[in-house]
Amino acid sequence: MAENNGKWKTMDYHVTPADSYEKQSQALFESVWDTPGIHYLLDQKIMTPQEIRSNIWQVKGWLDAIAPCEGCKGLSQCRQPKKGYHMELVYDGILHKNMVMCRYRKEQENRRQHLGSIVINEMPESMYEVSFQTIDLKHPDNCDASYLRVFKHAVEACEKHESLFLYGGMGTGKTYLACCAVNEMARKGERCAFLSWPVFTARAAAMVRSGEYRDLIRLLIYIPFLVIDDIGAEKVTEWNRDELLFPILDGRMNNGKPTWFTSNHDMTTLDEHFSAVYNKDEPLKGKRIMERVRTIAESEALTGKDRRKKH
Repeated sequence: MAENNGKWKTMDYHVTPADSYEKQSQALFESVWDTPGIHYLLDQKIMTPQEIRSNIWQVKGWLDAIAPCEGCKGLSQCRQPKKGYHMELVYDGILHKNMVMCRYRKEQENRRQHLGSIVINEMPESMYEVSFQTIDLKHPDNCDASYLRVFKHAVEACEKHESLFLYGGMGTGKTYLACCAVNEMARKGERCAFLSWPVFTARAAAMVRSGEYRDLIRLLIYIPFLVIDDIGAEKVTEWNRDELLFPILDGRMNNGKPTWFTSNHDMTTLDEHFSAVYNKDEPLKGKRIMERVRTIAESEALTGKDRRKKH
């Protein structure tokens, strides 16, 4: 009984009888018994029928959690909240639920082991696994003599640890070839860095006050293989030109470290890009940048249609 506004009211506490709970548990057990998940638990000797029966509500929760994996053919189809992970049951007298990688995620991790050698990685994730071998040279956009010549030069430059300056319009395949090169070097165990130059300059500028950018410069001077992607697309300033880019290029030139560049500019228009800062015409400062680029790398032009969706 409980008081309510001065009146007494009867409280109705409903308790499910034990036999009713047992009937519900038995019905649930029977409803899931002939399902792939239960067969898996039995086939792998993870649980016995009696153990499944004794823990049927938790097992049912597991069956619901792995239901999105049914019929999955790869990570691109993954419907789990955490892509590539699913719940696994372990029974040692007590039922445990652990989140583990699925086989597709494990396969991807194996294919991406080389990424550990890329100490700064600003590649698009879609490029993490590309290689020169994944390029379809029979595709109409790739089989022309111009592209084949650049492709051959890129492969040879990578094999010989030589530098390369790739330029051309958007989507012509510059970044793709550069990603193939950095992945190839990383798979051989070489320490590498891949910089998206507009992104990197913004990130380094945020480190000016702390001075941390100086550590990045030292790293990038001596890293065995470096890609500077999309150079010329950044908003050039005196600082990122003279205090960031110049010492990196100067150091790599003096130490003979292979460096790849990609750009929408050819070397002449890139020279103009580095010569004009805040309406100031500084041709000498632009030229000292480009002198090092020209000394470091041979240039190749990529032309043709957008290849981004063709490989």
